Amino acid sequence: MKIAIIGGGPAGLYAALLIRSRCTDAQVTVFEQNRADQTYGWGVVFSGRALSFLEEASPDLYQQLRARLETWNELHIVHRDVTVPIDGSAFSAIARIDLLRHLQRAASAAGVNLVFDHRAEPDKLAAEFDLLIGADGVGSTLRSQSDAAGASGFKSRVELCTNRYIWYGTTRVFDALSLIFARNEHGAFVAHTYRYSPSMSTFIVECDAATFARAQLGEMTAADSQGHCAEVFATALAGHELQSNQSRWLQFPLINCEQWTQGNTVLLGDACRTVHFSIGSGTRSAMEDAIALVASLDTHRSDLGTALEHYERTRRASASRIDSLAQRSLEWYEQFATKLDQTPIQLAMDYMRRGARLDVERLRAHAPNFIAAYQRECAELAARS
Repeated sequence: MKIAIIGGGPAGLYAALLIRSRCTDAQVTVFEQNRADQTYGWGVVFSGRALSFLEEASPDLYQQLRARLETWNELHIVHRDVTVPIDGSAFSAIARIDLLRHLQRAASAAGVNLVFDHRAEPDKLAAEFDLLIGADGVGSTLRSQSDAAGASGFKSRVELCTNRYIWYGTTRVFDALSLIFARNEHGAFVAHTYRYSPSMSTFIVECDAATFARAQLGEMTAADSQGHCAEVFATALAGHELQSNQSRWLQFPLINCEQWTQGNTVLLGDACRTVHFSIGSGTRSAMEDAIALVASLDTHRSDLGTALEHYERTRRASASRIDSLAQRSLEWYEQFATKLDQTPIQLAMDYMRRGARLDVERLRAHAPNFIAAYQRECAELAARS
């Protein structure tokens, strides 16, 4: 079987590696529009069990990546310059370029043909190859061109969140994944920060639409916008600067497709649905899409149509929990500016309950130290009232 993959990000490269590992007679080519050494963004963060989901599917790759991970077991909520630690919150991170390089080497060693600096044409590839996999992210050419063709498309829906965010890096190395809330004369901001190497951290700045408008961030130059954000978070940055990698203000796109497969084409990861960055599971979810797709292709080798139908049906079901959590999390962030009158620990509790609406007893099992501190504050407030 001849297989083409559009997109040389984590999902596309990992799908290629798995296909060659499971189906050694398959000819696999990955087409990536950027250079091999080019990427945007900074680090990639994994929540919970981090990369251990790879341990069974790709043990060698798992061991290589595990040695490169920055790991921690606390989440820090910073509000009014007070840090609230939340125990039992495991995360890991790695530089995006490091992750890509490991996947590139592994895929190439497995016999995958990697074609960089090449803008693929989906129509031509669908005719030339037996299977075409779209792993080309939020701006998927395969998805958009297929939808433009009409009834035969993936039937995608795209809705933009109202908040704005911008992706920076910094040499300030944070002890844990930290959510840093701040206010100035224009309104409310939050920074999503985590270290991804011993010397660098990701620093995503987010604000609500009203703050964005009042601060006139949309009218600023890139340098002025960067300087404004550095001033808002001067205390957190502690003298370190923000760094840009073609950083620009964005609105998070909520992408959903009624169909993930169409004919001999299939979508993975952000190309078919987005997972909000606030839960640290987008890359993991996309790579798990690849695992599910290749398992279906392996099980139904003689019938591509059945394999693709099985992939979509089973993966939709298994991904529904994380997709639902991501939706509730982004809804919380869309309203975060209304929550900053709370005390630091009250805000932390509000944040922790945003997804599953956990009660205190369930949270106690997850984060006993945090719950003890929260209940002490509640008792003190009750005593003063």
